Amino acid sequence: MADQKLSALTELAATPAVDDEVYIRDVSEAAADESKRITTANLLASKADAANETKYVLKAVTETVNNSDVFQDDDALKFTALANKFYHVRVWLLLITTDAADIKFKWDVPVAADIDWINSGMIGASFSGKAMTYSAAASELTISGTGTYQILTFEGLLYTGANAGAVTLQWAQYTAEVSDTEVHARSFLSYRLMN
Repeated sequence: MADQKLSALTELAATPAVDDEVYIRDVSEAAADESKRITTANLLASKADAANETKYVLKAVTETVNNSDVFQDDDALKFTALANKFYHVRVWLLLITTDAADIKFKWDVPVAADIDWINSGMIGASFSGKAMTYSAAASELTISGTGTYQILTFEGLLYTGANAGAVTLQWAQYTAEVSDTEVHARSFLSYRLMN
């Protein structure tokens, strides 16, 4: 086969074997000087490392809860986790709630999963409840409302145990009140597979 750029390849004659080699030639080298090569297995292994990159989930639409202290799944801030894995999870929220309603959070995770998480920063809010919850996805984090926009960040370490499944941020008003509690668009969740 004549020299081609990888981007110009449209098909393979056969599925490559793991010990097949891809030759690499710098543009400054002559065609006969193809001295660098990588096996298909090593090339694919380098792609597998991309699974450990940080992934982001952006909330595109503002979500509102009014007069409800019942936890509900966030429409966007969720991801699917693999079994027997550790994940570093971070959340950045732009929210608004009144000082009467406040806002509370918890996680819905696969059966037998644990998450150690902590409130790691706030702007425009005061914090109540536990500063850290240990291995208890159902433990609540409560934030006092101000009636103005607030930014909240928290992060944690998730271990899924034997079960894969959805990891979902849940939230509600702490005290049901006829007022809007909103988690705004531009909020996001990030997660990274650690093992």
